[in-house]
Amino acid sequence: MLSLIHNKHKNRSIAIIGSGPSAKLYNKNHDISIAVNGAAFLRQDFDYFLCGDNHSHEYSWFRIKCSNIR
Repeated sequence: MLSLIHNKHKNRSIAIIGSGPSAKLYNKNHDISIAVNGAAFLRQDFDYFLCGDNHSHEYSWFRIKCSNIR
């Protein structure tokens, strides 16, 4: 899956936002933002949303409407 975006944003700053407490520190000062798993609850305008758990579809954060997320 990650091979689809490999080098797509070369030389740009990228932030990867997880679902832990430090996610609230994200200041949107990056060119590209990638949300992972429960970070979807932050309801930011992320460029990507990734999840890698086989049970992701069972969690509430997986069903959040993410219309701005590619």
